[in-house]
Amino acid sequence: MSYLPITVFAVLAWSLTYALIFAPTLGIVIARRRGKRKELPEDHHSEESARTLFKPLENVYLSILRPVIRSPIISVIVAVAMILGIFSAYG
Repeated sequence: MSYLPITVFAVLAWSLTYALIFAPTLGIVIARRRGKRKELPEDHHSEESARTLFKPLENVYLSILRPVIRSPIISVIVAVAMILGIFSAYG
């Protein structure tokens, strides 16, 4: 039964690493590449409909993300506490 907490710990640790390091870095690299390209796509209708469709989801996501960004140390402490809680629960 010890495989489940180890797997959960590994997944959460790599997910946190990806979210804090790799995703922002990839975002910067992709944004720089798109900024160099001068031409715009011809069809803007799909982008506009996607923006209006996902705007409520984006607002919920940002309302959750803002406190995490404001206090990253507390967020890491909560993540570590969750991991330790999982380990102790499945002991």
